[in-house]
Amino acid sequence: MALRCPQGAALLLLVAVLHAAPALAACPSGWYQAVGTVYDSWPQPRSKECVDYSGCEWAGMFASKDAGSNNKCSAPAQWLNGGNGDFNCRYPDCIVNAWSVAATFGRTSGAPSILGRQIEVMVEGKTTATARVNVIDQCGDDDCDNCCSINTGSGKWTLIDMEKWPASRLLGFNPTAPGFDINDVATPPAGGSRPGAGSGVMALCFRDVGAETTGSINTCNGGGRTCAAITATVANGAWPAGACNGAASGASCTAICKTGFTGSPKATCTNGAWSAVSGSCTAAPRTCAAITATVANGAWPFGACNGAASGTTCPATCNSGFTGSPKATCTNGAWSAVSGSCTAAPRTCAAITATVANGAWPFGACNGAASGATCPATCKTGFTGSPKATCTNGAWSAVSGSCTKSGGTCSGPSTDGTCGTQGGKKCCASGSCCSQYGWCSDRPNDPAYCGTGCQVGYGSCAPKSAVATMMSDVVGRLPTNGTAPATKKALRKARRAARRAARNAAAAQQGAATAVATADSAAIVAATAEPAAPATPEPLAAPATAESAALLSPADSPAPDAPAASPAPAAEPSGPPPAPASNTTATEPAPSALPAEPPSPNPADSPAPASDAPAP
Repeated sequence: MALRCPQGAALLLLVAVLHAAPALAACPSGWYQAVGTVYDSWPQPRSKECVDYSGCEWAGMFASKDAGSNNKCSAPAQWLNGGNGDFNCRYPDCIVNAWSVAATFGRTSGAPSILGRQIEVMVEGKTTATARVNVIDQCGDDDCDNCCSINTGSGKWTLIDMEKWPASRLLGFNPTAPGFDINDVATPPAGGSRPGAGSGVMALCFRDVGAETTGSINTCNGGGRTCAAITATVANGAWPAGACNGAASGASCTAICKTGFTGSPKATCTNGAWSAVSGSCTAAPRTCAAITATVANGAWPFGACNGAASGTTCPATCNSGFTGSPKATCTNGAWSAVSGSCTAAPRTCAAITATVANGAWPFGACNGAASGATCPATCKTGFTGSPKATCTNGAWSAVSGSCTKSGGTCSGPSTDGTCGTQGGKKCCASGSCCSQYGWCSDRPNDPAYCGTGCQVGYGSCAPKSAVATMMSDVVGRLPTNGTAPATKKALRKARRAARRAARNAAAAQQGAATAVATADSAAIVAATAEPAAPATPEPLAAPATAESAALLSPADSPAPDAPAASPAPAAEPSGPPPAPASNTTATEPAPSALPAEPPSPNPADSPAPASDAPAP
């Protein structure tokens, strides 16, 4: 077996053998004198020698005193630090289950070197008890700071392998027997070493019996037999100066490749012999000269990538106004074809000049916008929308979108429903009329009142004449209680109230409409307040202007107290309403000429006229 012992690690292991050397008697012919001792593996267990001393790497080399089964490592488990806690082993193979011992060995002056050899050892005077052992390490006085040697004046000390039965033959008893404790052999001196039988240092005889058989021979520095200068050749390369002569066992020697070649050929020294060379020097890829290919609308960098290594890419730069990434690649001294090109970059757009109604472009009007960019306009207060234009290769597209008045589309009703609302204003769907009482008509000539409450752009207002006709129609169909004078009296009151409202609202059109509506409502209330009134009158639609109110009072109206006959009710006309009366000579139309009654928001609130309703 081989062993490595780092600097200082084994000093405690061997220093304890500095006992007085026994008197050496003559050894048999062919044998040489030596001294030695036997000890256990850890002279000072708590010094973590198993960790520090590389001998722990060699299973079966050492063994500890028997402190109980818990103090043994069971492969592959590490030391468990059990029992008395003497050991703390980091390596699974540092302890073997079977006890073993080792010995130090010092040859006397004139004895041959035994490094890397196997020797036969016997205790002096016991010629019948010999053991063949391997020499593990041999150190000089100055090697490794004396980690494996002591100067006894009698020669160099070595560490020999005394495992199991060799130790038993040499010592005359079996140190691997159960319960064996080296402390039982002799009292350990200071330092913790466990000397062998007797005085601890024995007179030995040895002889060389051949080469070491269990592994490489190491020195204290971890080496072994050194190697001579390497003689193997390396194609296109050379070994360093001296060809690694004297390299330690385990060392590698790396060759240097010639210029133009690359690689890391190497050989390893193993116990005095070089391994076969691994690796080689191969031709290095050649570099490329300056690239000569041209790039339209572009240029190569300064030097045109002269001397570029194989596999390197040389990128060109495009001229102003062009874009792209032309490039070429160096491959073992040659440039590839140029890939990519410089193409004309899309032009930018100048400031946009198109106008946006009720809106404006951002500051600078998107001057310098890139091709594909969009320029959004901002609408003025009270307007909404998202007008925009797009730059395409230097030209702006037509403006898409617009700024429209805020408010949006009415929540428009059906043409026969109530008015929708938008922002608190009443309005009808496009093409319908809006009544101030909340109903719509899809027929422009139907009596309806749009007024200022309707939103601009929604609904079409009926003319004033239509409003007058509507009012006449409503008044002509007022419910009665069967007494014509009472009905006529109510009508006269309503007409007088309408005329007064028209005069008072001459300067304000909307005010007049409101007054007339109020008066008409009062007339309806008065008419329905007569005894035995059959039903509540339906709401009236107020005229839009004072002139419309005047239409309700013809010049030839009967006197307030004049009685009137009660003709039979006229049938409702099926044709369109009559033409509106003149503003100067308004004449109340006959009931039979009135248009159909406009739809009511709530039909349940509008009863049919009584069958005996008198003529107005």
